[in-house]
Amino acid sequence: TPLSPFVSGSAPNGAYTATFDGNNNTISNLTISSTTNRVGLFGGVTGTITGVGLPDANVSQAATGGPGSVSYVGALAARVDGTVRSSWATGSVASTSTSASNSVGGLVGYLYQQGTLTSSWADVNVSVSAGSAASRVGGLVGLMRSTTMGNVTIIASYASGSATNTATAGTRSAGGLVGYIIGTPGSYSISASYSAAHAQSTQNSGPFIGAIAANSTGTVTASYWDISSTGVQDDADNDAPEGKTAAELTAPTAYGAQATDIYMGWNVNVDGAAGNDDPWDFGDANQYPKLKFDGMSVSAQTIAPPTDYDTDDDNLIDVRTLGQLNAIRYDPDGNGATASGSDTAAYTAAGAFVNRAIGMGCPATCAGYELMNDLDFDTDGSGVVDASDSPSFPNWSPMGTSSSTAYRAEFKGNNRTISNLTMTGYSAIRYYGLFGRMRQGSAISGLGMKDVNIDLATLPSSGTNYVGSIAGYTDDTTIRSSYSTGLVKIAPPATALSIGGLVGYVVNGGFFASWSSADVVVTAVAADAEAGGLAGVFGSDGAGNVAKIVASYATGAVSNSATTGVNFAGGLAGSASATTGATSWEITASYAAGPVSATGTAGGVVANVGSGANITDTYWDTNMTGIADDADNSAPEGRTARQLQQPRPYSGVFRDWNVSVDGDGDNDDPWEFGTGMQYPMLKYDGMSLPAQGSLAMGAPNVDTNGETPTVGRMARVCLTTGPVLRERGTGGQRHKPWQWSRSTDGVTWTNIADDGGGTYEYTPVSADRDNYLRACAEIRSSDARSRGESLMCTRPFPPVQGN
Repeated sequence: TPLSPFVSGSAPNGAYTATFDGNNNTISNLTISSTTNRVGLFGGVTGTITGVGLPDANVSQAATGGPGSVSYVGALAARVDGTVRSSWATGSVASTSTSASNSVGGLVGYLYQQGTLTSSWADVNVSVSAGSAASRVGGLVGLMRSTTMGNVTIIASYASGSATNTATAGTRSAGGLVGYIIGTPGSYSISASYSAAHAQSTQNSGPFIGAIAANSTGTVTASYWDISSTGVQDDADNDAPEGKTAAELTAPTAYGAQATDIYMGWNVNVDGAAGNDDPWDFGDANQYPKLKFDGMSVSAQTIAPPTDYDTDDDNLIDVRTLGQLNAIRYDPDGNGATASGSDTAAYTAAGAFVNRAIGMGCPATCAGYELMNDLDFDTDGSGVVDASDSPSFPNWSPMGTSSSTAYRAEFKGNNRTISNLTMTGYSAIRYYGLFGRMRQGSAISGLGMKDVNIDLATLPSSGTNYVGSIAGYTDDTTIRSSYSTGLVKIAPPATALSIGGLVGYVVNGGFFASWSSADVVVTAVAADAEAGGLAGVFGSDGAGNVAKIVASYATGAVSNSATTGVNFAGGLAGSASATTGATSWEITASYAAGPVSATGTAGGVVANVGSGANITDTYWDTNMTGIADDADNSAPEGRTARQLQQPRPYSGVFRDWNVSVDGDGDNDDPWEFGTGMQYPMLKYDGMSLPAQGSLAMGAPNVDTNGETPTVGRMARVCLTTGPVLRERGTGGQRHKPWQWSRSTDGVTWTNIADDGGGTYEYTPVSADRDNYLRACAEIRSSDARSRGESLMCTRPFPPVQGN
């Protein structure tokens, strides 16, 4: 049965006036659910409360007071005009009161006139979600107010937990220790105290005090907030309270004797009798200060330094698990604090980032996420992503599926991979990829999307769908040093479509030193469809905006067999344009070398070239794409596989490919040209060369170095990287013999021969005519940049010729 407050009348009339000594005993699981205006174990206190512990309290209020009404809520007491000493609470305190004035604290709601709170603490999640005029939320005390009757005081106390105010009307505040202070007439005093509680409000918030009324008189001395757990940096002044890191707050083991010792002034008087009372226990160098006065239990104070989720202090939250990756959707701006209580709970549950999903350990405000491990959705190694994997994501839900929930922070991949992302579609989602939609302020770098399996059949039947391995739609987003392999495919229903190997639809921003070998496939869609090796649609909007593809390439098959509407397929992009004359789009030092086909228009680089184009030093492989060079001499230009596979760095057709990738104007030497059997590969930012299929990058060695496989003429594939890949059974990397396969469309492959030896040879037969060929090897590697097992394949060779 919910317990009503001892006194439900307003204080001081009817308040508890005697002494209640808890003798350091506890009252566990106190549960109160009330619609009155005074909610707590005690409604009002003018006497003295000492030595009371309230572990796992669950206190809630839903008062409906009218204009001029006031309500106070605290686990121990709603309102205190007397004394609280050596008392504490853990759990939750929440109010949805519509009273005109609402003050809610983890221990005390309202500390008034001669009220004194000493050697006490709270580790409580405190929240307010309503209020018509004024709402104040504090981790320890909601409202602290002095009067002509006397001053109000907090000494040697602390709060952890959280203080959240999501009310939308009236004046609102939330503070880690105290939500709001009114220090006139009279004055307020806070000393030798600290806050490790995260405060969040729709109006005013502070890591120690939420707000102080104008013309207030009072002092705060020798008091601190924890930068790490509150997420708030120290201010510019040298006045208390001051922000300190968790390391600073947990390092001391005594009060100290030097002026620089932060706890030097903490041996204070807490009981009002003569002399200081040595109220603090500092534990070891990994503990926050705890309270020991009146024999308080030190073991009950389990507050621990927050887990550091930014171990390298680069302001990016570390992502080490699939659960943490999934949790990003609840904090799309990457600052470590979610927008609402429900999202905070989901964030914590999904990612187990921190207790209450607050302090991440970022030295300043967190600015996004970084991948610290390779992640694989096929957790049980069965070859299928299904419900047996743990955690189970058999149909990944994209992160950010609207403009309001779009991802808008940095995501740093650190040249790590996310493997086997699988999506089959949703009936109410239009943006598909690891991220659904990304907007201004977002950036991706060093991310490998390996063996993507996006095969969409369940989609909205109206509007445009946007599909890519990294993101469906990006707006002013930079994607650098990233790649994808696998399949990006869409089937009916009849709805417009933009689909790309990396991104479906790109506005401004673009690709820098990035690549994709993912097959991009559109089948029988009865609507407009634009497909590209990197992006379906690529372009810019607004005066002065520029979209760019710099030092990037695509080698996957792009196949668009849409049956009606305007249909495009391009080696790099299906369509590209600028919306006004002041905008432009650029492609430079890039190439496409995968089969391209469309029921509408197919292009080696871009199928539908709109306004604002600026293309330089960019090529498509006429052999591989199946698209002949055009008649003009302007970029982009078609080149044969032989011309695009040459080992001389930055010479010939690649003379001007030493470009600036990061935009600082200095050339970055982004390309690795390999041997005469390889297309150029990317090495910028330490990108993995093995990931780019470096066993055999180019066309086969056919008889006298011909370029097209022919029936009856032996085709040879050579190992074309360093000697480590030539070793069989020794060294850091090993491979099994080649398996040759054929395909009618360059997408779906059937095994036809196992080489079984070391020469990797195959002689095409008449059944291979007009089919694509490729050869694959299983790689087992202990190398840091390609560890694990994977299947590496040559790019598809041009269709077999001959009789």
